[in-house]
Amino acid sequence: MLGLCTLFAGVALYLVDRPPENTYFVSRSLAWLSFHGETPQLFGALSAILPAFIHPFSFSLMTAGILAPGKTGAIIVPLFWFSVNALFEVGQYFKNFAVSLVPEWFDDIPYLEGSASFFLYGTFDWWDMAAIAAGSCAAFIVITGFTVMARTDEPST
Repeated sequence: MLGLCTLFAGVALYLVDRPPENTYFVSRSLAWLSFHGETPQLFGALSAILPAFIHPFSFSLMTAGILAPGKTGAIIVPLFWFSVNALFEVGQYFKNFAVSLVPEWFDDIPYLEGSASFFLYGTFDWWDMAAIAAGSCAAFIVITGFTVMARTDEPST
């Protein structure tokens, strides 16, 4: 639930702090919900890097919640989401190579058709890499904490 709530906070960030035309999924389907320019920013200066933190954090928690991975998975799940996010960020640095890896059939699938544009028009940022690492580490701490709590709640024999 914490992962899902965090993901909703990320959606709120995109709907309030960023122009709808700058965010693919908002411009495609949620522009009518955008409050950008009508309300003060919710996250201020953090709105630039917070999505890079939220994505690996929330998806790690949701994945761990579904898989109940145990001690080893508490490391593997955040590492997986760190890797996915870091590869997408690095892909914005190596734009042409990343675009060459996007299959043509993505053009026919809603939301995936913007994959090439993500790399072409996105900007690699070391602060985003730091936020990705921080989100993954925070997820590891939370998952580990829940794993420890679950073990201490078990009755002793």
